[in-house]
Amino acid sequence: MESTRHEVLADKLNQELAGADLERTMDELTTLYAYSEDEILESPVLMNLVKNKMLKEIKDKHYISRELKEKYEKYFGAVGLGAAKEIIQSGANPYSKFLQLDAVKETIPYRFVPAMDTNRDMVEEMRDGMLFDTLKYLFGNFSVRDALKRASIMADRSRKYDEIYPYVKEFAQKHGIILFHKYKGITFAKKDGMMRSLVDYLKDVEPKTKEGFLDYIDSVGRGPGQHTTFFSAAKSAGLIVPVRNGRQITYQLGPNYEAWENDKLVAF
Repeated sequence: MESTRHEVLADKLNQELAGADLERTMDELTTLYAYSEDEILESPVLMNLVKNKMLKEIKDKHYISRELKEKYEKYFGAVGLGAAKEIIQSGANPYSKFLQLDAVKETIPYRFVPAMDTNRDMVEEMRDGMLFDTLKYLFGNFSVRDALKRASIMADRSRKYDEIYPYVKEFAQKHGIILFHKYKGITFAKKDGMMRSLVDYLKDVEPKTKEGFLDYIDSVGRGPGQHTTFFSAAKSAGLIVPVRNGRQITYQLGPNYEAWENDKLVAF
């Protein structure tokens, strides 16, 4: 009798929360209706509800917020493998599937619990098994820059840089693109802003020092470390190179400057 009552209530909640997002669903189950952790985990109806809300959140955003993961990780871990199988069988494109599977994997915590750790590893294998097909899809369905941008997102999310980069490098070279490693997330995708000011400075002013550039752009509150990240990123991208003249360091335009001007330089 008690189990039947719980099943009826679970079915009712499944209907009432049909339009709710993941955060509201989890909050109402655990707070408003005061379900215990075990009651939710032991209810097929409620766990299916959690799985469907998790899938929708991942489909819409390709991630689940850290706050939700930390608060409800045990539930997500319990339904993660089932969610991943549904993603694989869905009609989504390979790139969307790859990101969704990565998001599911990140919701399954490592807790040295064999069942959950195995599920996490299995989801990771499912994601990695799609890597080549996903890159092939990107290269065949997007512009060169948009395909490279999405491949970079794949590498950042999955941390499979070594596996992805060789395919990306070959694709980029085929289209006359020079790749450079992003530094602190700076991509130099735009042709205006501080990089344009630095280019103008290096073309027009002598001597070409960092201090002189800060004067050139009338930078406020100048100090030794100001814009260090920007200069490091520009050097990493091959846009500028330092030249030592005794104790003084000057700069000149680097080997990748022309590629940048001609939209042939892409961060990865």
